[in-house]
Amino acid sequence: MKSLGVIAIILVLLLSSCTNSEEVDKLSLISAVGLEKIADNEYKIIIQYLMPKKDQEPFPITKEVDGLTIYEANNNLNEFLPRKPYWSHNFIILLSEELAKEGIRRQLDFFRRNPEMRQDMLVAITESPRKILYNLQEQQLSGETLKLIAGQASERNGLGEVSTLHKVYQNLFFKKPFLTITHIFLDGENPRIDGVSIFDKDKYITTIKGDEARGLGLINLKNKYSSVTVNCLDNENRQITFNLTNTHKKKNAYVNDLGIFKIHLTLEFEASLTESHCMRNLSNTDTIKKLEKSLNKKIKELAKKTIEHSQQNVEIDYFGFGNLLYLNHPKKWKEIEGEYKTVYKNANIQLKIKTRIVQTGAVN
Repeated sequence: MKSLGVIAIILVLLLSSCTNSEEVDKLSLISAVGLEKIADNEYKIIIQYLMPKKDQEPFPITKEVDGLTIYEANNNLNEFLPRKPYWSHNFIILLSEELAKEGIRRQLDFFRRNPEMRQDMLVAITESPRKILYNLQEQQLSGETLKLIAGQASERNGLGEVSTLHKVYQNLFFKKPFLTITHIFLDGENPRIDGVSIFDKDKYITTIKGDEARGLGLINLKNKYSSVTVNCLDNENRQITFNLTNTHKKKNAYVNDLGIFKIHLTLEFEASLTESHCMRNLSNTDTIKKLEKSLNKKIKELAKKTIEHSQQNVEIDYFGFGNLLYLNHPKKWKEIEGEYKTVYKNANIQLKIKTRIVQTGAVN
């Protein structure tokens, strides 16, 4: 009798487990969303969604709706969507530069609180989310594809990890918030990662590109690849390229007896040769040591350029050194918190780089 009772319970659970589920062909699967400011306290939400049909590949559709809040705009989606919007499929949030200048905490609140949302969705800054999403529609590409492309491009360009919703909120709640967000622009017909957007607390300030962005990627590298090219030892017109993997990172921040904010940053890398135009014997130990020294110099130049940009150009600590001081020396942090911008501008930042070449490929 007991076994029959157990079987009956299992059958009831199996039969009732799908009562609250919804069929995919009855939903509008949102795969990307853009947010723009259109007037005081009014927002435009641009969504890309898919409508799956049996035996048919769903193509992206882009629509726009306005609202006083993101939640209100979301409710207005029901006015034109033929199916219920399903947010768990969303892969990317695009914020306009104009909107981000006013602060992004409020705009992201809806996505952070909604239990349907993926916390690993990409958050990116762009001049016009509308243009990006309509461009994706023309190319029949979804938000999932854009997130994949952004991640690969950011890694190839040495810009570090792309910014997820979880990472953005995590950084916003530090004692000294520091925030960098992936920046996307439209290069002809193709969305492209071109740098990293810098924030003061939750307000967009500027976007760093080129060497400054690569330097930031090297400092924040977390076991990801970043390529660095140096001149050949015997010919400055020829180059040799290495892929770097961060193996160790050490940060120490403190205020000395003279009231000077000091930061010691140690970065260790392993390098793998990916392409060489040099006519040198790479099995020679002396050659390897000289190349490691050249790599150390190049990495230090890139990192210093970024740090100097943060101190002199924007005067914003977007590395999180202030938060490190708060965690390790909370009393000292309290002493300088009110004038941290000036303190950071005059901070003494010491860099130590150590690179070890671990692979030179099959050809010596």
